[in-house]
Order: sequence, then C-alpha cells, then structure tokens
Amino acid sequence: MNSLALEKNLKAVMFTNYGDSNRINKMASRVFFRRPDRLLSDRPAIIGGTAGAYLCEKSVRNVYDALALDFDSPEERLLAGTLF
Repeated sequence: MNSLALEKNLKAVMFTNYGDSNRINKMASRVFFRRPDRLLSDRPAIIGGTAGAYLCEKSVRNVYDALALDFDSPEERLLAGTLF
C-alpha cells in the first residue's frame, strides 16, 4: 500500500471513476493520500505536488474516452521533463 502513496513516492497516477461515485473517490483518496477527502466530486480532478513532484488525475468518463480526451500520454510528460 505504501508504494501508491503519491506524496512519498513521486508518481503520476491517472484513474477513471465512471459516474464520479464519491464512494470510489474516497477509497482512491485513502490509497493515494492517506485521507478520504482529496478526490471528492466537488474537488479538482487534477492534484499535483510542488515542482511536479507527483500527479493524481481523475476522469469521470469510461476508460477509452478518458485515454482519448482527458489524459496526456506519460511519454509526453517524460519528454517535457515534468509530471505536469
């Protein structure tokens, strides 16, 4: 579980939550941030650390639409030299 703690491990995570269920948002928030309130429906869909330290991005679309319309490719971030 510690390997997904974004603030400690400096990762980029993109996930989908079709329909934006707060039950799923709370579970994901506990895994990524160790608190249930960071990814609720009324919060921004993109959360990042200072200087590109980590990135957590949520889409409320299905997986195919999220990949096509919401998420940048990881390769683009690597080429830019940042997570953002």
